[in-house]
Amino acid sequence: MAFEIDVTSGVSIGVARLDEDPDPFPTRAIVATTESTILDTRIIADSGHLWVTWVDSTNDVGWSEYDYPPETWAAPSYESYAQDDVQAARGRIRGAVLEP
Repeated sequence: MAFEIDVTSGVSIGVARLDEDPDPFPTRAIVATTESTILDTRIIADSGHLWVTWVDSTNDVGWSEYDYPPETWAAPSYESYAQDDVQAARGRIRGAVLEP
């Protein structure tokens, strides 16, 4: 599950598991903080990968991928949608996560 938490410096993007199984991560985790009010936070699982995306600004989609061996979320990365749209940026993020 992906969620958003209002904090004094903006909004934190968090993730948490929904069941009692400790995989893929043991507890809730904050993966980023943004000043965006758009957000549209999504968590995606595909082909053994897990990542979260959010609309970070009027030009960028933020994202972070879960790294299974160390059981941590990667530092946030950003994909511009200044030349197209959020859906296209999320498609490029999917490609980056799933490429061999």
